[in-house]
Amino acid sequence: MSFFDLFKFREEREKLSHLKNLVAVAFADGKLEENEMAALAAVMDSRGISPEYLERCINNPKGIKAVKPKSPEQSLEYLKDMVFLMICDGNINEREMSICKHTAISLNFEPEEIDDLIFEIISDLKERMEYKNYSLQILYFYMRSKMSDDQDALLEQTPLKFPVKRIDLETDVDLQFKYNIRVWPTFVLINSNGKELHRWQGLTKGSIINDYIENKNIRTPRNDNKIQSYYSSEEMIRTTSRWTDEFLKSAPKLTAITYDRNEVYMFCGWIILEYGYKYGYFIHQTEKDKFLETIFQAVRNTGKYDQTDMEQFLFRVEQYKSQIMGMLKCDYPRTKMFFPRTLYARFVHIDFNHYHSSPFGDEDNLITFTEYLGKFWNMVNRELMQKYPPKR
Repeated sequence: MSFFDLFKFREEREKLSHLKNLVAVAFADGKLEENEMAALAAVMDSRGISPEYLERCINNPKGIKAVKPKSPEQSLEYLKDMVFLMICDGNINEREMSICKHTAISLNFEPEEIDDLIFEIISDLKERMEYKNYSLQILYFYMRSKMSDDQDALLEQTPLKFPVKRIDLETDVDLQFKYNIRVWPTFVLINSNGKELHRWQGLTKGSIINDYIENKNIRTPRNDNKIQSYYSSEEMIRTTSRWTDEFLKSAPKLTAITYDRNEVYMFCGWIILEYGYKYGYFIHQTEKDKFLETIFQAVRNTGKYDQTDMEQFLFRVEQYKSQIMGMLKCDYPRTKMFFPRTLYARFVHIDFNHYHSSPFGDEDNLITFTEYLGKFWNMVNRELMQKYPPKR
């Protein structure tokens, strides 16, 4: 075996040893979360560790011998990798911390210095993780009815280094309020949690934004296949359409009443959006335009309004929240059952101007509808929780 082969053999053994320690941290709580898997993949990529090694570390960790790095500098880098994996989910598990400390000792760090060293690494990583993130994105807020050609021309001259999401302020009201946009155009740099890192207001050259990115030493994201932990437009459309079909197929037949498919579709769409926002599956990476267009088409199918499609849908959303919360808080049968009258009127397309608490003198329809709506709500939420477990 040549000297080069010996060197390469030792280098591979050292990488395997490091990966074994990383896997121990990742599985410290008995399971591997998606964010931990993504962090592990990022570390493996940066260290040049082959994905084939991961299976060996998981299936036969005892068969991998510990190999110490040849320099203190490399030992520190390896410890930083482990700490990064420990904090990537926002929580520090006691067992994860114990593994990091034990490994630090094996890497020849002084026991009395390890606590301070690890917390120093944590502090440094938290500061840099806001920027060194593969999921950074730039939100470009503009007004479609106003002149945006000048800004678009500036971006064509110098393309931005991160993905750009165009946000029309006339239709996307929720993001406008979330980021308090009062001037257009406005560019907002955000991380994977939607946290604002920086903003530029007014006409802005692409070179100014790029210079800021380079000065912050932010790595440009690559188009590789990483684990996705959020919805896609196609998936939301497919799920909402299926739920709508199931509702119309299994809902009880009401006397002299028919259900409005468009209203049911909007309600089912709201359920998946509400769950996604609450548990982190509907975030800025989500390509939502196609899905929202189906929602807006459903709005248009129900009539003509002075408001925009988004405003009409948000108006309905407030009704959904109010009616569903009333149902969930009701302690029937010990007290009078809560009847979601507004939803009933929506679903069966009763004219609100002529709607009373007992529509057409027939309260039986409302009672039957309420009982079914509760069962349907439980069914779709159980499905979501099984497919998209609530994140910690």
